[in-house]
Amino acid sequence: MRNNTLEELVTSAETEYRQELALIRECVGGLTQYATRIAQSDRASPMIADLRSLVENLAIYWGLDSGDPAILDRNYLQPFDQWTKDADTDMEIYITPKQCDAIVQGLYRYCGGLLVDLDNEAKGELLHIKGIMTRLASEWGFESKALDCLITRIKADTQHMNDWRTAAASGPSDTLTMQFGGLS
Repeated sequence: MRNNTLEELVTSAETEYRQELALIRECVGGLTQYATRIAQSDRASPMIADLRSLVENLAIYWGLDSGDPAILDRNYLQPFDQWTKDADTDMEIYITPKQCDAIVQGLYRYCGGLLVDLDNEAKGELLHIKGIMTRLASEWGFESKALDCLITRIKADTQHMNDWRTAAASGPSDTLTMQFGGLS
């Protein structure tokens, strides 16, 4: 069996990273189109603000903004705002199956990262995304084992975090018992 050289590994990692960024950009674009579609029928829908917040968080999390608020605003938030503001009710906004898949896969990857560091802020974001994904799946008739698995994982991990915090508040012995299952 041949081992990869360091240069081959770096090239492979760079390729995977570029593919991930392309997926996230497509996810953000799909979410913007979806928000535009919602704005066609209800410009005051709270879902539009939820999606805008999600677009902002995705761009920041994945570094699409290069850490520069001006890039975030110019490349992601202003276009989102413009598209939803100018939503033309006479124009059909169609989200392709490829875009649907990119949205779900992008959100799945984002949630995977949030699950690693499950604090209260991440928990809120996960529950927010769970709601959006459930709505998307329902509206699009989109069945996905990955989506079902993610929703189940979000529920289980947020419950585990709540149990952990309750045990930690009770004292060190409860936390150790929970962590190690009472092993001696």
